[in-house]
Amino acid sequence: MLYLPFLRRFVEVGTLTVIDPKGRAHRLEGAGGPSATVRLHDASVSRAMFRNPALAVGEAYMDGRLTVEDGTLLDFLTIALVNQRRARLRDDSRIPSLARKVMSRVRTHNPVGSARRKVSH
Repeated sequence: MLYLPFLRRFVEVGTLTVIDPKGRAHRLEGAGGPSATVRLHDASVSRAMFRNPALAVGEAYMDGRLTVEDGTLLDFLTIALVNQRRARLRDDSRIPSLARKVMSRVRTHNPVGSARRKVSH
């Protein structure tokens, strides 16, 4: 899972167990707080979460590709939001944001010569 090293630093409050598409459980423990277990049903969810976690989690949940196995959806969201607020106070929280910006630039790179070839008729 691409984002597992980040999640290990991210979860400081609560306990989050993530079951990956291969069935492996990754337990991320912080101090106190709620506990939840989520299952990712396909690998595309983890890739999408690396790019845009807020959007990916919501879409995956609505599509049934992310399910809450233990605890409630509220427990899972509480863990995510409490830890997100805490991460904003740390310097290393900017790394995933920077990675998203760099990947966005790479995906939208369109040199003038290439653009001209694409639109020439």
